[in-house]
Amino acid sequence: MYQKLLTAENRKNLPKLYAQEHVKDPIVWVKLFNPAGSWTLYVTEFDGDDILFGYVTGTPDPELGYSSLREISAVRGRFGLGIERDMYFDPMPLSWAKNNERNPDPKGSSRYTVVNPRAKPKSKKRSTASIGRTR
Repeated sequence: MYQKLLTAENRKNLPKLYAQEHVKDPIVWVKLFNPAGSWTLYVTEFDGDDILFGYVTGTPDPELGYSSLREISAVRGRFGLGIERDMYFDPMPLSWAKNNERNPDPKGSSRYTVVNPRAKPKSKKRSTASIGRTR
């Protein structure tokens, strides 16, 4: 049995096609990926039946585009593995997903560390204690 790529909750939450067309930084609701390869689809919109829209990576030229849910469901890669849904993915702005795709969590976690590019960097205060010095 293969994993269901879109749950009832995903289908309910995903905006209809073109709903985020004029949004500067659309929300990614679902992450689909090839567990035996580098292909990933960050889904931003869904027509409610078959057509997904999102950002595709793992190709020579990452791009925004349309995909067929039926075709994605039929794909079998190495070892007979199909495309999977990241069950632990939290919705995030597309810019954050793109940033995390380029700079994944260095600890090797399958979870992405959301970095707010607009956040001010934390100041690094130096300790005033004199370590290892004696008088």
